[in-house]
Amino acid sequence: MKTNSNLKKILVCIILAGTLLSAAACSKQDEEVPTSAPEANIQSDAYEEKIAYCLEQIATLEARLAEKNQEIYVSESQYQFEISALEATISSLKAQISAMSGSLGSGGDTSVDNSQSNNQDTQPEQSKTAQFTYIKENNGVTITKYTGNGAEVTIPEMIDGLPVLCIGEGAFASTGVKSIIIPEGVQKIDWFAFQACTQLTEISIPASVTKIEYGAFEYAKPAFIIKCSKGSFVEAYAKSWGYICVAE
Repeated sequence: MKTNSNLKKILVCIILAGTLLSAAACSKQDEEVPTSAPEANIQSDAYEEKIAYCLEQIATLEARLAEKNQEIYVSESQYQFEISALEATISSLKAQISAMSGSLGSGGDTSVDNSQSNNQDTQPEQSKTAQFTYIKENNGVTITKYTGNGAEVTIPEMIDGLPVLCIGEGAFASTGVKSIIIPEGVQKIDWFAFQACTQLTEISIPASVTKIEYGAFEYAKPAFIIKCSKGSFVEAYAKSWGYICVAE
């Protein structure tokens, strides 16, 4: 009987010990399992970073799109300006051809030519300074020839009390000039004015110039620079003919 009693006691102790060990293990597992809140916070932060990145990229791309639209507008405006300059040059050439053709048609009588050559009063009087020969016409001066020796030339605004309005036909042709400054007030650069100026490296042309005739820079140095005002007729002319242009 005592033996059976002892066995029962031992079994009860084993069961109690097992129960206590199982309870302790469950409590430890509960402590080790993390809650879901930190995971949710990490995921939320990641989404916010992605959203901020996407917004930043959208702003950058929208700015680039605006720049491209502006470039297209400027290009189209410049294109139209250059086309207008070319059309004006073509119209001027056609008008001059028509005028010369009319003169040939009505001037077949050589006696008319002789009378004109004998009548010096019909021709503007040539005058001369230290560097230029010129004529007075249209309340201004047209430079007809550069007679100086300097490589760097600054054309005066006034000669003999009158404004310089025109650089005449072939005025600087085949000279050794390297740089030229044309003053504000000059309105026209005539045919072949700087033809074969092979030493010319740069020329400054003011915004007042609104007409440049054919061949003005024919045979000039390929890399010579035209300096002019931004948005001026000269800028459009230079670009339409493929000259290097510095517009300010």
